[in-house]
Amino acid sequence: MIGYGESEGIYWIYDKKNHKAFRSRDIRYNENKILDNEGQETNELNLSRTINSEQIKEEINEDDNDDNKETGNGSDRENNSNENNSNNSNKNENNSNLLTVPRKSNRISRPPDRYNPDDYSSQTSYFLEYLSLFESDENNEEPTTFDEAINSPMKENCKEAIKSEINSFEENDVWSKAELPDGMKTIKTKWVFKIKRNAKNEPLRYKARLVAKGYDQEMENGIIKKPLHQQVIGSLIYLMISTRPDISYSVSVLSRNMQMSRELLWRYLKRLLRYVKTTKNYSLVYQRDKTKEIELIGYSDADYAGNIEDRKSTSGYVFKYKNCPVSWNCSEQKVVSLSSTESEYIALKLAVKEGLWLNQLLNDLNLSTGKAKIFGDNKSTICLTKNLEFHSRSKHIDIRYHFVREKINERLLDIGYLPT
Repeated sequence: MIGYGESEGIYWIYDKKNHKAFRSRDIRYNENKILDNEGQETNELNLSRTINSEQIKEEINEDDNDDNKETGNGSDRENNSNENNSNNSNKNENNSNLLTVPRKSNRISRPPDRYNPDDYSSQTSYFLEYLSLFESDENNEEPTTFDEAINSPMKENCKEAIKSEINSFEENDVWSKAELPDGMKTIKTKWVFKIKRNAKNEPLRYKARLVAKGYDQEMENGIIKKPLHQQVIGSLIYLMISTRPDISYSVSVLSRNMQMSRELLWRYLKRLLRYVKTTKNYSLVYQRDKTKEIELIGYSDADYAGNIEDRKSTSGYVFKYKNCPVSWNCSEQKVVSLSSTESEYIALKLAVKEGLWLNQLLNDLNLSTGKAKIFGDNKSTICLTKNLEFHSRSKHIDIRYHFVREKINERLLDIGYLPT
């Protein structure tokens, strides 16, 4: 066998005795005998030699020449027409079983024109022209200092950029003049200049930025100190996390708006500090409860679209154990809610996660609390947690917030309504 036919189940067979190749569907393999190229039995299998395609081609040409032979006169052709027709039909049947040898092309292959060495010069010149757009030019280099900017050929453009930066500071009330306290050092500043360019490396816009050295931090006795307003907010966050859930919302809002002007931020901070000072005697009191079963109760709420800048809502929850807060949180939601029901639903998801963790913690301490119960003030949200059907007003809510439904179906906690 020398190959496979065009359709399934057909094999090409080569007859060495008659030097013919033909097709067949019925073949049998003798796996016990190995024949060499001469047709003799051998113990070694030699696959190095192949069939002589030229020999097969000569056999096919001989058969074709026999088909094209004609007799000497027309009368003989007419008398022998029946015989020739029968012979031709037999030869055609034999030729149909012969292996067709593909013709080798005499065309000389050539590489594409883009690889022609004669075109390298034009491509190189184009590449060098492209690189020339980015070559350094004294008139186009960005100034590295203020003196270089005001003495360079682009000094007028740099002056306009500096004026624009200073005007931006004044409009946004970035700073205010003040006396330098004793023992304090001023923070040095520097100007940074940038040139915005187009695809042809031509200047489009000149920018100037006034930045503080050391990233607006002070170094004192080898210790890096943050600005005073950041230190105050950090202290308030620590106080809020530890024992003051009543300032959670105020601290959350101030920590998210530290980019506001210093004067306005200090006004809000002083007001909050005065409140903390007047309520410094407030404390969390945990009392003994004689009842055997101690409940873990949580409350969840949301401030719908309370942020006037991005219209995001604020989530909040508090959990009480022995009628005293043990966990609380107030944070801005990551997505914009389209309804109060959705904002309350997102806030409830955070409360459910915290409630499950607290319940597991109390169980590990062998303090039986039963199922945690969470109260909310939105009836639509409570119905949404218990109704498994999707409606046009709720189908857009992200699937991760339906975590609440799953835990309620598992009977791990209860949801109740509590009007405000």
